[in-house]
Amino acid sequence: NEKTRLEFRYIDLRHPKMQSILRLRSHVMNTMRQFLTQQYGFVEVETPTLFKATPGGAKEFVVPTEFKDCYYNLVQSPQQFKQLLMVGGIDRYFQIARCYRNEGTKPDRQPEFTQLDLEMSFTSSDGIMSLIEELIHSIGFVENYEPFPRMAYADAMQHYGTDKPDLRSDIKIRAVDTYEMNAPIDKDVCLTLVINDLDKDINDEILRYMDSIGDIKRELQFSGQLTHELAEDSNQLNFDGVSEAAKQCVVGQCQPSTGAHIWVVEGSKRDAYRIMGRIRADCVKLMQKYSTSGADRKLSFVWITDFPLFTPKEESAGYESTHHPFTAPRPQDSQLLRTDPGAVLGQHFDLVLNGQEVGGGSIRIHDHQMQAYVLREVLKEDIQSMRYFLDALRSGCPPHGGIALGLDRLLATVLGTDSIRDVIAFPKSAHGRDLMAGSPTAIPPVSHYQRLIESGILEVFVGIEYESNESLKAYHTLNHYHSNLLFLSRNLLIEWHSSKYTSIAVLVVLLVVIWLGDNTGVHCGCKRDADCSGDSVLLYANDSHWGAIRTPIAGQVKSTAAKPGVKLLCM
Repeated sequence: NEKTRLEFRYIDLRHPKMQSILRLRSHVMNTMRQFLTQQYGFVEVETPTLFKATPGGAKEFVVPTEFKDCYYNLVQSPQQFKQLLMVGGIDRYFQIARCYRNEGTKPDRQPEFTQLDLEMSFTSSDGIMSLIEELIHSIGFVENYEPFPRMAYADAMQHYGTDKPDLRSDIKIRAVDTYEMNAPIDKDVCLTLVINDLDKDINDEILRYMDSIGDIKRELQFSGQLTHELAEDSNQLNFDGVSEAAKQCVVGQCQPSTGAHIWVVEGSKRDAYRIMGRIRADCVKLMQKYSTSGADRKLSFVWITDFPLFTPKEESAGYESTHHPFTAPRPQDSQLLRTDPGAVLGQHFDLVLNGQEVGGGSIRIHDHQMQAYVLREVLKEDIQSMRYFLDALRSGCPPHGGIALGLDRLLATVLGTDSIRDVIAFPKSAHGRDLMAGSPTAIPPVSHYQRLIESGILEVFVGIEYESNESLKAYHTLNHYHSNLLFLSRNLLIEWHSSKYTSIAVLVVLLVVIWLGDNTGVHCGCKRDADCSGDSVLLYANDSHWGAIRTPIAGQVKSTAAKPGVKLLCM
C-alpha cells in the first residue's frame, strides 16, 4: 500500500530494494561529478533557489518575505543563472540542482525534483549530445558506447504520434495514402496501427485495455471515429464505426495476419495522432511488461530534434514557447522570426528513454536584440522584468548551450519502477502531499505572528476558506487580543468595533461604502450579526479592477470587544 509506505517512509527505507536504489542513486551522482570535473574540466556552481517569476514555463511556488507585498518564486530550473555564468566567464558549468514546479504530481513528476544541469560556451548541439552519450556510458547504463539515434520531431509525430516515442518496439502508425480523395468533409486523416504475433497473455491484456478506451477518449477529448478489431480471420474484417472510404483504403493497406490487433481512426490531424500515439505507447508498455524475452529490460535512447520554436496558444491568439523563451532558432530560420514565427524550428533537443523524456537541452540565444524581440514581439511579454538579463547579454555573451537531465526520471526509467517516487528518499504523494509529516499545513494561528503584525511587516493571518473560485469568506474572530486585525489577502477589508461612538463609525463606513460604489462598482451593505458581540459589516466586492482586487469576493467581517475605530486595509 503506497499510502502506508509514504506515511511510514523511515521504515520503508529499510527494505533491501530501497537501500539498493538509494545507493545506486548516490553512485550515479558521484560518477556524474567525477566525469564532468575530471575528464572535461567542468566547474560545479550552486545557484539560488529563491528567485523571481520567469516568463513562460510552469507554474511556480510563491515564497512570502518580510518585505511588505513582496515575494520570491522558487526556481523552475537554474536556466537564467547558468546563462549568466556564461556571461561571467564560467565556460563549463554544472550542478546537481533542486528544482520546483507547482503543477501537481503524476507518476513521472514531483513538485520538487533533482536534475543534472550543465552549460557550455562555444559549443554545438552535436557537442552537447555527444557529451551526454559518453556520460551515460560512463555511469554503466549502456554497455557498448554508440551514438544514440536521432529523429526529427515531425517524423516522431508522424510515425509514433508523440514526441516521446518508445522504440523498444518497431510498430508504427501509418497514414492511409488514398484516404484524402474520398474522405468525409469533417475528417482530415485516416490512421492505422497493426500489431501482429502476440502471446496469449499480451493479447488478453490488450483486450482488457480496450475496455477502458472510452476513458482515454474523454481524457483526450477525442471527437473523431475509432475502431478496434481482432483479426480472427484476416480475410473478413468489418471495421464497424468508420466510413466506407476508410474501409476501402484500410483493407488494401493493412494486410494483417490472423490474430492481429488493428486500430483505425478518422478525424482531425491533431486528434487522430494524439489518440493513436497514446494507444501505441500503452500497448508497447503492455508488450514489454508481459514479455518473456527480457525485452522489458532494454534501454532505447533516442534524440528528438528540430522542434517548432513556438506553439500556437490554444485559448487565444499568439504564440508561446514550445520549451522556453531562451532557445535559439536554427540559423537558416532566423529571418522567419519577423515574418512567420510559427514556421521557425529551434535548436532544441530532447533525450527520450523508453517513451519517457529524461532530458532536454538547446543552443541559447546569446544576442540581446534577438532575445528582446522574441520576448516582446513574439511572446508579448513585458521585458522590463527581464531587463537585467538583457543587459547581461548586451555586455557581451559567448555562444553557448546546455542541457538538463532529470535524475529522478532517468533512474526510474532505467530501473523500470512504476513511479519516480520509488527512487526518491522522501517523495510527495500522488496528490503532492507529504504523508509522513502531514504537510503542507495550515498557516499557524495569528499569535505566532503577533510580533510581525505589531511591527507592521505582516498584515495577514490564517482565516480564509474558499467557498468557490469566485468568493472568499473571512470567518476567523480574534478573541486573544484587544485589537482585531481581520484581513482578506490581496483584497479590500473593512473592520469596525462597537463602542459608544458606533453611530460615528457607521457613518464613516457608509461614506467609504458610498465612495467605493461610486468609483469602482463595489456594492456594500451593513447588517447586525446576531452571533457577534458587536456590530459587523457584510462587504461585497463585485468589481475586478480596483487596486489589487482580482476576483469578486464576499467577506463577512466580525468583531469582538476591542478599541473603537475603523480600519481600511488594502493588501
